[in-house]
Amino acid sequence: MKPQELVNTILLVVVVCLLVWNGMGARPAVVAALPTLPEPAETGSIVVSGSSAIRVQPDRVVVVFGVGTFAKTPSESQAQNTRQSQAVIKALRAQDIAPQDIATAGFSIQPRYEDYDRNVITGYGAHNTIAVTLRDVKKLEMVLVAALEAGATTVDGIEFSVTNLRELRDRARDQAVRAAMEKATAMASAAGMTVGDVTNI
Repeated sequence: MKPQELVNTILLVVVVCLLVWNGMGARPAVVAALPTLPEPAETGSIVVSGSSAIRVQPDRVVVVFGVGTFAKTPSESQAQNTRQSQAVIKALRAQDIAPQDIATAGFSIQPRYEDYDRNVITGYGAHNTIAVTLRDVKKLEMVLVAALEAGATTVDGIEFSVTNLRELRDRARDQAVRAAMEKATAMASAAGMTVGDVTNI
């Protein structure tokens, strides 16, 4: 399976619950955020829910690479890790990735033990974490190959996302509200009534 096939789409789901009056009595509309489905505590109300799902293509991906090295002393391990990390960054820049989209997310040096009970240290392991933001998802496979060939030792994470999430969420919410209202209207019509104000969302 190719890396770009890992995630083809992102599914955004919104569920909306409405408490609607049937219009038999005059009552002002009240809108409030409720964590759970409201109970129709009074006569003449209808509780409905509407949902909407939007499937979209991701347009951004963040890849986290790890660069691990080992040497007898901390300074040697750090120096080796620096050279290896610089080679990885150079390879990433060769893929037309902007400098601001390449960042060091963490660095650590830890001793390695041959015998923990006797505290026999065999050397020191250095680990550098490099986070890369790709604004062209199609580059993912080439970036993975380039970084690993240049000296990255692990791929610690791949996260897909969309940049216009708020716009998509608003659209899904609007569709969910319309679906709930259509359901309420149909239920009221079947009962020979009309839908009044929305009292809770």
